Amino acid sequence: MVADWLVPMVSAGSAALVGAVATDAWQSVRSGVLQLFRQGGQRKAELAERWVDETASAITAAPIPDQLGCANCGPKLGGGD
Repeated sequence: MVADWLVPMVSAGSAALVGAVATDAWQSVRSGVLQLFRQGGQRKAELAERWVDETASAITAAPIPDQLGCANCGPKLGGGD
């Protein structure tokens, strides 16, 4: 059974990771994530590096809600209602 605290922690961490991809902080976050996986060995580090880079590419290539034709799909930017 997964510990009750694990799911919220992973969820928060993944949300922070996705948010960082869209900022200049991405390289720093990427390095930190890969450092964690290096502790598990070279093979895990290589797999993690590929996964992180592919995921970052997919996130940055994803259409924003307005491009999907859904004006109410996500948060409104610019502070307007």
